[in-house]
Amino acid sequence: MNRPTGRRKDQIEDLYLKENWPLACAFLGRIRKMLCQISKMEAQLDNQRMLRSSKTSQLTGMPHSDSPDLQKEQTRTVEIDELKERIDEAREWIEIWKSEIGEIISTIDDPISQRVLILHFVQNKTWLDTASEVGYSPKSMRRFRDAGLAQLEEMLKMDNED
Repeated sequence: MNRPTGRRKDQIEDLYLKENWPLACAFLGRIRKMLCQISKMEAQLDNQRMLRSSKTSQLTGMPHSDSPDLQKEQTRTVEIDELKERIDEAREWIEIWKSEIGEIISTIDDPISQRVLILHFVQNKTWLDTASEVGYSPKSMRRFRDAGLAQLEEMLKMDNED
């Protein structure tokens, strides 16, 4: 029997987590989703910067012109500034969420499970890096992750009932 590897293995793992701890995964997933959005916005920003031609330097100190090229450059400059603002705002939200999530995770009984959840879900470390920092094997990370997620799921369920 072939074991799934790479991306397929990650997809199966994600399904397993969402099926067993839906509230905890949704809660912890906010940061990852926002990081993905930031990556997309940064790619758009890079694309806009590449498209911006050398004509941008002509904009400085020039009176308003009806030239289509200059208008495109002005529009592109505004789009770049707006993207930068959106990226900065998203980064601010990530910091707020990291703080909130960190506070909740700190209430988990087992300090190793706390550390595993923080490293992997908040600091976005791989399981291998997390295992290395915690000092356990990568296989052991599942046990600590599962215990932490189970406790987090219970806490979130109680919060939703109130």
